[in-house]
Order: sequence, then structure tokens, then C-alpha cells
Amino acid sequence: MATYYGILSDFAGRPFPGAVPRLEVTTDRDAVGPSGLLSRRPIPAPLASDGTFMVNLVPSAQTSPAVKYIFRCTWLTTTSGGVEVESGWSEWMITAAIGGGPVKDMVSAPVAVWFIGPPWPESPVPGAFYLNRNGDQPWARYPG
Repeated sequence: MATYYGILSDFAGRPFPGAVPRLEVTTDRDAVGPSGLLSRRPIPAPLASDGTFMVNLVPSAQTSPAVKYIFRCTWLTTTSGGVEVESGWSEWMITAAIGGGPVKDMVSAPVAVWFIGPPWPESPVPGAFYLNRNGDQPWARYPG
């Protein structure tokens, strides 16, 4: 699992004034992950009053087949009778890059990460591929 985060706002940079946004994440298909079967059931991504959110997901490179994540926001308005009704929605599709990070950087992120070395990162990146320039072991994949 990795943590993905961001800010949800309208094109004026405001976090939906006068409406109640709800953000959920699902995938483009069912898949298999490191722990077993993964369902497309929507995952809530709670929004703070300033529009920020965080959600933990399995990186796309660690699913088979590799999934794309769909962030869907619906916003509710209250009628004169006090009932909340859906008044609009937006969707974004991303690749959940290994290691997590800001969702805004994931729109065209690669599914997998490759390192050519040595040198290597200080800590192994789960699911990444490592190409060895020295030739004693041409490639390796850390488990994860």
C-alpha cells in the first residue's frame, strides 16, 4: 500500500463553496494484488474543508493486470426542503505510481519504475526493477 494525496477544487481554486463534495476511488477493472483478489468496490477518500484528501491504494504496478484508478467526485446541494441531491460530478483516471505521492503527478505516470545502477536508492522501492550495469546480475526485482 502507498499513500496518494491531493487537493480538490473548482477552476477558481475554491474547494466547492456552497456544495458538499464526496470523493471516491475505484479502478477500471478487478485485479489480483500482493495479498490476493482485489474488488472494484469504491474506496472513500475523505475531503478536508480546504479540499485536501489522502487515500491508501495498492500501486498499479503491483496489480495484475495493472489497473488505472478512477477518482470520482460528486457534489451535493441542499434543496429548500433540506434534502441533499447530487448536482454534478467529475472523474479523473490515474496510474498509482510506486511509492505514492501527489495525485496530480499520476495522470501520465509509468506503471513500473526502473533503476539503472549501481548506485541504487537507499531503500528498495517495492515492485521496482533494477538493471545492473556491472553485468554480474543483469536485473533484479525486489519483492513487494
